[in-house]
Amino acid sequence: MTADEKSMRLTIFANSLKSIDEKNANSNNTKYGITMFADWTDTELKQLSRPVEHSDQQVLRGPNVWTYVQWNGIDPIPRQFDWRWFDGVTPVKKQNSHCNSCWAHAVTATVESLYKIRFGKSAILSELELLDCDYTNSGCYSGNTRRATARGLYHGFYQNNEYIRNGWCYNQGSIKLKRLYSIAPNEWSIAWFISKFGPVTLNIAVPLFLYKDFKGGSIMTPNYYCSSMTPNHAVVAVGFGEENGIKYWILKNSWGTDWGENGYFRLQRGVGACWIESFPTSASFI
Repeated sequence: MTADEKSMRLTIFANSLKSIDEKNANSNNTKYGITMFADWTDTELKQLSRPVEHSDQQVLRGPNVWTYVQWNGIDPIPRQFDWRWFDGVTPVKKQNSHCNSCWAHAVTATVESLYKIRFGKSAILSELELLDCDYTNSGCYSGNTRRATARGLYHGFYQNNEYIRNGWCYNQGSIKLKRLYSIAPNEWSIAWFISKFGPVTLNIAVPLFLYKDFKGGSIMTPNYYCSSMTPNHAVVAVGFGEENGIKYWILKNSWGTDWGENGYFRLQRGVGACWIESFPTSASFI
């Protein structure tokens, strides 16, 4: 880091501290603090906020590989549920600061949970292999979570200790999926699937300039900014609940544990907040 860049970063960091103090002074419950974004430039924030591809079209091998599922209106759905209660999640990761890799992180986090739930042991997957070798997506520029998930059906996912970056892609990952699920885009079907089978990959519109300092304490609700955006981020729904009459999703992020509520955040459920219920997918090993 040059002296000029160090000076620039320190100035941005000082401004972030001032903004954090102002936000905390004007907030009742929401907490703000230092996160990985505290010394980022506006340009870097925008690079991390490129739209994710969320169309059903051009999914690997066509849409016929996906099984469409929805709640039957009969199966009971608990009022609250969290796979963390059952040791069904793996540690929160932190995506590279100069790589829009949320699509890869969301897919690997979902598959890691599904694997742990099914087999009772952890498999930590390589996002780097997806970024390097999933030619149906665009690496650090952007990606489609459906296409990335479908890759696990045909080529499998590599564990971190299996992938060696040597310029070659062998497409022979050891963690192979058996089925892909396209879930009906509504609150009840997503909640039913989570509680019955496992976590779900979701796309979301996140106005990063609003939430870069977010440290938790409250449920995020829809706002003008995210309602007017297209999805630009991918996360994993690991559960759901209700607090003071507000229903919410429990979402696992890929911005490290110093962001949000130890790397997670809660978003209002059942109101279509920030596109969160529009493109749900998951998979299974049976």
